[in-house]
Amino acid sequence: MKRLTTDTPDGNFETMLNLVFGKDGWAHIRHDSEEGAVPLTQWAKAQCILHGCGEFSSETPQEIDEEISDCLMMDFPDCPIALAYVNANLKL
Repeated sequence: MKRLTTDTPDGNFETMLNLVFGKDGWAHIRHDSEEGAVPLTQWAKAQCILHGCGEFSSETPQEIDEEISDCLMMDFPDCPIALAYVNANLKL
């Protein structure tokens, strides 16, 4: 498979492809200037909590993934955090 990232992105699309990468079977996002990259599950959980998405009790990556996926499929199909999470995972 051809590499989807580039060291010299040309435009927004190539830049976006560089934001998410796979590591240890999980998606990670390059966004945090302090930590460099964080698991996408942790980023999504933090965004849900920050935006007041109710009680978020999941702890493990598997639990967080299930809770966000369930939220998107059952409760809030328009949730921008869940949509971003699912689409970022599709890239991998």
